[in-house]
Amino acid sequence: GWLNWRQGLPEPKRQLGDWQPPFGTHLAFGSLDHGREGFVRSNSEALEAHRVASRSAASITHYDDVSIEAFALRDERVARAFVATELRALADDDDRATQLRDTLRAYFAVGNNGSAAAAKLGVHERTVSYRLTSIEDELPSGLASRRGELVLALRLHELLF
Repeated sequence: GWLNWRQGLPEPKRQLGDWQPPFGTHLAFGSLDHGREGFVRSNSEALEAHRVASRSAASITHYDDVSIEAFALRDERVARAFVATELRALADDDDRATQLRDTLRAYFAVGNNGSAAAAKLGVHERTVSYRLTSIEDELPSGLASRRGELVLALRLHELLF
């Protein structure tokens, strides 16, 4: 469906707050706009958001939250190759690779702070330090120089594998 929005009203994202639709219902939103062109753009973005959401457990998906994934998933073969190239062994389907991906996600989520990542993961700081060393060994270009690519690869990995 398409919702018309008028300026002066809170955006749907804020209006929804913590509300969740009934189980099994999924909502996808595009940008807010008006007129024919706005409808076309909003509809197109909502379809893209839905395409990404169909690969996740999200019940509400806003295009502006998944636009990079939508763009990257337009060619799934290329997206899978990107993930494999960027993550190398971290893309594997085993417990160690999962643990290292989770550590890397947490590390990036807290602004590359090992102590904060340890707290977020509920492990000791040395554990995070050890895992980050393992990740650095696996990714010869390092974490700092490829941060954007690694963040995207981690996001795509969640959707594709």
